[in-house]
Amino acid sequence: MTIKAGDIVLIDTNVIIEAHRVSCWPALSQQYQFHTVATVMEETQTGFQNRTSPQQIDFGQLSQSMAHIYTVTEPDRIRCTFSHPDIMGLDPGEQDLLIYASKAGQACWLLASPDKAAMRVAHKIGWLEQMVSLESLLKSINLYPKLAKNYTQQWHSNTSQNIRLGLL
Repeated sequence: MTIKAGDIVLIDTNVIIEAHRVSCWPALSQQYQFHTVATVMEETQTGFQNRTSPQQIDFGQLSQSMAHIYTVTEPDRIRCTFSHPDIMGLDPGEQDLLIYASKAGQACWLLASPDKAAMRVAHKIGWLEQMVSLESLLKSINLYPKLAKNYTQQWHSNTSQNIRLGLL
């Protein structure tokens, strides 16, 4: 299965920040149906002290660019604790995004974050093949910005392979 424009893509904080850093967010958000969770939206607004002014993300514009923003509930967390307990050890945004993925009930892609822990959990659940790199998403719409290494297809492929082999 190959990702294509119009697909549903679940997206996390780190990817949103990187897409804004390389100024490709508007093009991406017009081509894909981005879904995320309220926790991820909140995380995009923290850490401003570590970003320059052009890297700050306008919350209103970001919200409008999302096809869906889900608020994870306590019952969602409890159900997920029983079905996928490893999710509960992740960072809050990744945790909530995978909780949402576990209940979304529709075909979607998970935009791989540069977090190996989230990729390991996705592998345990059987979702590693649904994860894609930011670079592969951009290439599918003919954009080629200079990304940080851990957002590239090569990093994603190598990390995925090491996870499958049990090396990570």
